[in-house]
Amino acid sequence: MPEAREILTYKDCTSIKLNKYDFDFRDMRVGYFRQTAKFKVRGLGGLKWWILWYAGFFDSIVKFYVSVKRDLLMPCMYQLFGHVPTDVELVVDSGVVPAHKSFLSPISPVFNAMFSHNTTEAKSNRVKITDFDVESVQSAMDYRSGRKLKTISAETGINMLRFCDNHGIVAVIGELERLATLIPSTENFCQIVRYAYECNRDGIMADCCKFFEDHQDQIKVSKEFAELPLALVIDILKKAFDLKTDFDVLHHAQFYGITFVVDRLEDQLFIKSMSIDNFCTAVKFAWKWSREELQQVCAKYLNDNREVITDLPDFIRLPYEAMQGVLKTSHAMKRSVT
Repeated sequence: MPEAREILTYKDCTSIKLNKYDFDFRDMRVGYFRQTAKFKVRGLGGLKWWILWYAGFFDSIVKFYVSVKRDLLMPCMYQLFGHVPTDVELVVDSGVVPAHKSFLSPISPVFNAMFSHNTTEAKSNRVKITDFDVESVQSAMDYRSGRKLKTISAETGINMLRFCDNHGIVAVIGELERLATLIPSTENFCQIVRYAYECNRDGIMADCCKFFEDHQDQIKVSKEFAELPLALVIDILKKAFDLKTDFDVLHHAQFYGITFVVDRLEDQLFIKSMSIDNFCTAVKFAWKWSREELQQVCAKYLNDNREVITDLPDFIRLPYEAMQGVLKTSHAMKRSVT
């Protein structure tokens, strides 16, 4: 059966942490090694990779072949109607993609509705496509008809998926998601996880969260990660590290230096939403991590609600440093006003 195959180098990374207190390198005999965790390559039938580190002057290079299932296997339907002239144009800002109504209608309820009614598109034989470039639309059409795809970027792959999702071409989405270029990596993670979140692709989201668990240090510093919706980042952190509440996420983000999450979540949970119920939680966080702006907000709230707050059981149970800190700050604030 004719096929369209896509070949791509899979990129990933990990590290080995060496602690001189764990063991003495001089005691490692020849052949002994340290090993990383095993990482699964999504979409390749359970293929995994890992690193062995030898400290005993032992080198090992192994070459082998791995049989994996093909990324794409589609019948070449374009050969069945290639002799028929195209009768509709998909008009994109950067160009035009010619197509057949008889091909689009059966695979897409959106196109079927356009062409089976007295619509502008049916009369003009032109369909304006917004939010997609010509390469993505052409690649989606080529893939669905079984034409051989050239190597595509993760961005184009995601756009192909979004195009199919927007136009109800659901039959090919699962196959498209198996493209090697859409296997999560540190380079394409943010594009893929945004697609999974916005299009409710739970399987892809689970793969992304597992990947983030193993590669948090590399991903958290990227500009693209900081530009993701806060709700999505919170969801990733909860699923990747089994965090239960937004407060757990806040502490995790602070501990691992994900500053944009700390700033925005602190503002959302405490600074703009300070209440009797969350006051003591805010105080503990503010003084544990030396969050100066939040400390000032806590001190002001204490001055405004001192009688109620000081009567709270949770206030009495505050850590000494936190209680002393908020009382001193509120006292200084009160004196500065008077």
